Amino acid sequence: MDGSIQTTTPSERRLKFVFTGQSKDYFLICLRTFLLAVVTLGIYDAWGTVERRRYLLGHTKLDGHGFDYHARPITILIGRLIAVAAIVGYNVMAYFQPGFMSGFLSMAFIFGMPWLVIRALRFQLRNTSYRNVRFDFVEDYSRAFKAFILAPILIPLSLCLAWPWVQRVGARFIADNMRFGDRAFSLDMRLWKVYLVFFSAIACGIAAIVIGVLMNGSFSEAWTVTAPLQVLISDAQPMVIPVGSIICTVVVIFLIAVCFTVYKAAFRNAVLNGVTLAGGHRFSSTIPIIRYGFTLCGIWFLASISIGLLIPWATIWSKRLQTNYLVMVAAGSLDEFKSHGEDGGNAAATELGSLEGITDGLLGGTF
Repeated sequence: MDGSIQTTTPSERRLKFVFTGQSKDYFLICLRTFLLAVVTLGIYDAWGTVERRRYLLGHTKLDGHGFDYHARPITILIGRLIAVAAIVGYNVMAYFQPGFMSGFLSMAFIFGMPWLVIRALRFQLRNTSYRNVRFDFVEDYSRAFKAFILAPILIPLSLCLAWPWVQRVGARFIADNMRFGDRAFSLDMRLWKVYLVFFSAIACGIAAIVIGVLMNGSFSEAWTVTAPLQVLISDAQPMVIPVGSIICTVVVIFLIAVCFTVYKAAFRNAVLNGVTLAGGHRFSSTIPIIRYGFTLCGIWFLASISIGLLIPWATIWSKRLQTNYLVMVAAGSLDEFKSHGEDGGNAAATELGSLEGITDGLLGGTF
């Protein structure tokens, strides 16, 4: 065993998740996918999607073993083609019957979104395995409808104060319906720490806006640059670029993004710390939320100003930050999952068809 394993009690072991992916390797995968997708008019992107997911999961290690991704690119391609055909068909119908299609789309969204979420989760989880044991997701449409349609209604009604609670409803629905082989996950999550970070993030965001407004008033006139056009055209009207205002705006947006990211990290910690797997196995996530917020936002800021060239680097760093602070507290050997869950994992693979690929095309691999 490597140094990532720390014994806690005779019956428990702390197994660290480790991400071993490298930015240059992932960049080459993304570059190859982009070039071949351009040549094939986007068709190859389905193969690139599978390759990217296999790379990220394969380099996510637990107890020395990586995760596997088994989706077939042709399934994803068929799903995307059906999704595109549905969108085109809707727009054609909307041109001839705009009133009917508007109402139809609203009803389709309300009743279809829970189904899409379930199918997307099933597709992703059934195609993911660890040590030859497949994950799975149990369908529960009524609970999905409550979690993703009814519960979010409280967000505007409560002026966003119900946001953490609504997120917990969704997280609990996902966790309680996840399976690893024949073992079930469950979530027992405490919200008070999340609400503490939630209100702190709101307060910091408001403070950032106030400070930005004050700084903008002080520096908007002091920090200005005359445009080069003024040098070339003598009769041109003075055109001044408010550098101070631009800098203040960027700083405020960055700080608001940090506040939002800090909250997301706190919520992630709370969810993973509350997840258990049947057999007494639990998880521990200790992401340092403030450092994580500034680091992650800084990484993606650099990626955004690089015209996309640094996105693979930002993806690898984000994955590493999220993974390397996660620990599984295993109550015994993980070999038992292979013996108990092998049949369930293999049986799940036989049910995959082109229908699951539709949600992947619509949701773009969000789940």
